[in-house]
Amino acid sequence: LGQNFLLDLNVTRRIAREAGDLSGCTVVEIGPGPGGLTRALLETDAARVVAIERDQRCIAALGEVVEAARGDLTLDEAEAGSFPDHTVQGPTTDAPSLVARGLACAWPGHPPVVTGLDLELSPGRSIAIVGPSGTGKTTLLLTLAGLLPPYAGTVELGGVAVASLPRETAALGVALTAEDAHVFATSVLENLRVARGDVTPDEARDALGRAGLTAWLDGLPDGVDTLLGTDAQNVSGGERRRLLLARALVAPAPLLLVDEPGEHLDRATADLLVRDLLTQSAAGAGVPARTSTDRPRGVVVVTHRLTPLDAADEVVLLNDGRVEARGTHAELLRTHDGYREAIVTEQDDDPEDA
Repeated sequence: LGQNFLLDLNVTRRIAREAGDLSGCTVVEIGPGPGGLTRALLETDAARVVAIERDQRCIAALGEVVEAARGDLTLDEAEAGSFPDHTVQGPTTDAPSLVARGLACAWPGHPPVVTGLDLELSPGRSIAIVGPSGTGKTTLLLTLAGLLPPYAGTVELGGVAVASLPRETAALGVALTAEDAHVFATSVLENLRVARGDVTPDEARDALGRAGLTAWLDGLPDGVDTLLGTDAQNVSGGERRRLLLARALVAPAPLLLVDEPGEHLDRATADLLVRDLLTQSAAGAGVPARTSTDRPRGVVVVTHRLTPLDAADEVVLLNDGRVEARGTHAELLRTHDGYREAIVTEQDDDPEDA
């Protein structure tokens, strides 16, 4: 690419300070949303900034960037003066609902793994999605977030098809915590600023605490200024998951989609985290928010743990590509034999409950 493009995975302002004259260049940031690097570069003379989401479409998008550098394609570019402000609270001031009707989900070119789903998520409401492995729970989240187009049916955010929205607009309404989201080789604080560039150290500490990382943070040599290794190679799988969750908690989006937040955690800790996520969907309802995480959110949590789901407003049980049952945790315990048996087995297997 020569001198036409600057590609870097680190969300750090040092690059902007040391890069020198960037006039006439196109700057490409690859990450889960516009972060510190993009914001810093917008203060330079860089002519254009392109932010690419690091999701399943990243490689294809990067290929388009390479072709554009050769003059073969024209990209939708975010001009330096008009890049979205991630301090606003969603794509509209009314905190729009996410509504799915008759939704079928699939990877392009493959048959659907979920069909016939209706779902409505608004701030203050919590929904748990459960079911055996391979039933399409993660594919469902990607479709709800607009990262995959619906195979059939509709998904709308504020009345607009979410897959048709510009990525940065959709991200202001819905934040997805995906298993493979990137952790950058920079400080803990800058990793959270990927979601919102003006996150303060106090807000970062609050989000990390809500994600169950208070003890981990207390053990770091420089607190939120501690540098992490490339893709968090120096943190455990559970810590990485919760760091990504903390990033979602500081995002401006009023709606959160969280994939298996308790993975890699012991059962008691996983259940505590899932229950807290489901109950904090209504945290601060009717009370002015003190921090960026202390406000009502709409939350969809995909989890294999059933014990903490008494905290959810609704539980949706997927099986064989369809909704097998739905209702509150208490209703499913009364009416669904399989759900009730799974709870008994889960609790029998928990040594702390023995």
